[in-house]
Amino acid sequence: LGRSSSTVSLATPAMTLPDCTRTRGGGGQVARRGSERMRARVAHAPRVAQAPRRSWPHINSQIIAVASSGDLALIMSTVEAYLKQMNIVNISTAFHRLAKLAVTDQDSMEALQKHLTLVGLIQAAHVQLEQPYDGDTQPQCQAISNIVWSLATLQVVDHPLLRCAAAIGHDFLVDFKPFELASLLWAFSRLAEDDPTVWECSPQFFEVAAHSMADNLNVFTFRCLVMLASAYSSVPGRAGVPFLQRLAVHMAPLPRAASCHELVCVASALCNADIYDEQLLGDLAHKATLRLNELRAREIVDLFCSLAHLGFFHKRFVDRALHLASQMDLSPSQLSSILCSALALRPRRTAVRTAALRLLPRCAAQLGALSNIQRSELTQGIYDFFSGLDKSDSEELPRSVTNGQEMPSEVWTFLRAAASEVQGSSRALASGLIVASECAFPRSGAASQTGIEASDDEAEADCPDPQVVVKNTFVHVEGEGCSYSQKSEFLKGLLGRPLPAALKVIPSDVSPEKLMAFRLDYQIFRLGKPFGAKGELCAETL
Repeated sequence: LGRSSSTVSLATPAMTLPDCTRTRGGGGQVARRGSERMRARVAHAPRVAQAPRRSWPHINSQIIAVASSGDLALIMSTVEAYLKQMNIVNISTAFHRLAKLAVTDQDSMEALQKHLTLVGLIQAAHVQLEQPYDGDTQPQCQAISNIVWSLATLQVVDHPLLRCAAAIGHDFLVDFKPFELASLLWAFSRLAEDDPTVWECSPQFFEVAAHSMADNLNVFTFRCLVMLASAYSSVPGRAGVPFLQRLAVHMAPLPRAASCHELVCVASALCNADIYDEQLLGDLAHKATLRLNELRAREIVDLFCSLAHLGFFHKRFVDRALHLASQMDLSPSQLSSILCSALALRPRRTAVRTAALRLLPRCAAQLGALSNIQRSELTQGIYDFFSGLDKSDSEELPRSVTNGQEMPSEVWTFLRAAASEVQGSSRALASGLIVASECAFPRSGAASQTGIEASDDEAEADCPDPQVVVKNTFVHVEGEGCSYSQKSEFLKGLLGRPLPAALKVIPSDVSPEKLMAFRLDYQIFRLGKPFGAKGELCAETL
């Protein structure tokens, strides 16, 4: 189960195919050409000795019977006992039952992934799929689709088997029923999420399938369309975007019977491919708003973040989703994701501010569980929102929030937590934002406006961080290992543009990090936010 980070572009010459609505067995010229190519590849492949045909239904019934018990050891022993006598349908049944059992039990999943019988089952499937197809014999498309779907569910990658399945899918495309084809394509994309080299197993399959399906989407159920959207949204090099755009037009309006999971999958697919279809997004947000109480916490966060990433604003959905999220038991990562997405929404709304203030204490208490990138993005987003740096579309917020007269106590508490409880660049970022906030928003005023009197601990915490020193009227945050790019991004958020290159007269013994820190302090000073005395100082002052 090795993992790789390489990706493959699927840009291949366009192919013209007939539609995929014909019934199995009527593959026509394309199927005949596929059969000829397949026979040519395996003309010399040795045939596997098969058990009598009458024994195959018995094997299937035995696998189904033991699978109903839920006993993984019993299922594996049964598969092992019949493995040498199985045909492709038996193998498919075994894969499918094992996958359905493992998906509901993580312990079973881990045990199955390491089981030697699974290796034998994969090898048996590979041997069966390599057998030649003679005369009118066609591949078992349902079995092939089930096997690859099972591998995706079990998170097991076997490149030889996948290459063989993709070749059959390519050559006998018109023999697959709509659900079988959609399931097969989804399974390949799901495996490729963890192992991008899976794309190398099907370089032309996805494009050929897209050309075949484009004019026949009406034969696919909504469930199939959702699987196709998920599959093509992850094709590398944006090669799946044209087909996905056509799919988005066909999906609107969404059916009333669409499940919550399907709504989230559609939003995620559009987000991954960066496709903005206003009609589809509006219908999706409307239906999701009506069913928010049915959504799980993870689904609400994923749906909210997908719509926010696309820049789509739906008033009722935003207000109700944030209100519901503030009452849910969200994980640290979910808290950070939905809060960052909400703070970046346009236009900015009072409901966002209310929800943010409710979530901030929980975020501050769980900062240590976030990654460095998550902490930095969240800290910068909170400061930008509550400092009113971007006033272009903040008419709906109280004026005091956007004119530099109010900084809620919850924000001060969060910034202090970020500066004291975490390490690295996010700590330096939080320290710098505290300094800028102190300059623009007097702490005493913020406390009095919220009706909260500072305790002794809070009064002590209001003092500048001991690592913050004033040098020649410029605020300086002692280095926390921040890179040039991280500090440049911070300054870009304050200025609205990147920091220009440094002058060449700077001595070579001055490190880039030290130079960057002082340039940052100087730019803050020029923005009218000095800290400490305005006259020149002769020495460092703590």
